[in-house]
Amino acid sequence: MNSTSESASAQPRPSGWVQKFVRRPVDFLLGADLFELGAAMTLLMIVLSLHEPAWYIQLGLVTLTVTALVLRPLMRNPLLWLGLVGVLALAYTESWAQQNNHDFLKLYWCLGVGVSLLALDAMKAVRVNARLLIGLCFLFATLWKVLSPDYMSGAFFNYFLLQDTRFWMLSEYVVGLDASALMQDRIERVVYTEFGDPTGSLVVPFAADVLWLSPLMTWWTVLIEGAVALAFLLPTRFRFAKWRDAVLLVFIFSTYFVAPILYFAWLITAMGLIQCERETFRYAPVLYVAAFVLVLMRFYIPA
Repeated sequence: MNSTSESASAQPRPSGWVQKFVRRPVDFLLGADLFELGAAMTLLMIVLSLHEPAWYIQLGLVTLTVTALVLRPLMRNPLLWLGLVGVLALAYTESWAQQNNHDFLKLYWCLGVGVSLLALDAMKAVRVNARLLIGLCFLFATLWKVLSPDYMSGAFFNYFLLQDTRFWMLSEYVVGLDASALMQDRIERVVYTEFGDPTGSLVVPFAADVLWLSPLMTWWTVLIEGAVALAFLLPTRFRFAKWRDAVLLVFIFSTYFVAPILYFAWLITAMGLIQCERETFRYAPVLYVAAFVLVLMRFYIPA
């Protein structure tokens, strides 16, 4: 009996910082209310992505989101989410041409949550609507890419690897291009666009350098987005549908650390968290929250 107790006491225990900063947060997330957590992430995204110019729009969104974040039971009130839909719809009516894709998805998601909370089994309805929104979003994104000759030719990523600063970290560390040279090329393109090139001296440098990477990124994006659409739209009786969280997390980590599109990433992550089921992927909540935090950190890392 002494030997048993000695062997048990001899087993290594996690150090204090591991217990405090890793084990405890993981244990908390494994037992957390996924709806409240995902709803809080959604509300936080709404208030941080606030860019509507009208003061009454800002006042309405801030009042609703902050009140719900402080008084958490309000997150389960359909009037809160339908109120957000009304304010967002008013904002988009006044400036619909200036809205990004994630702004409209944000509106649809708030509407889906609000309507779901009116159902008899509200949490099941929220999960179903989250899966449908994610699946349809990725389905249409995949169809647009496949039907777009400019995208499938690789021209899309040829341009963005050279001209979009969000991709310059990839261009610099994977392709081996110099950031200062990329900036000079970008300035020359702006000058050419504004004033033309009467001397005919404009040369597009580096184009050949990214030709090997552009097709890889093109086909990877089509395949992973198509896989997400399939996994989320298939009925749950299909085996591949049980991999939906893993596939979506692969998309998030492989996409938004290359191109940190913060608010769309946050919205997809919050929706993924709410719909996930611990029975099929126990650590999915932990990975979704990790993605939420890491995408934020990546957003502030200079390219």
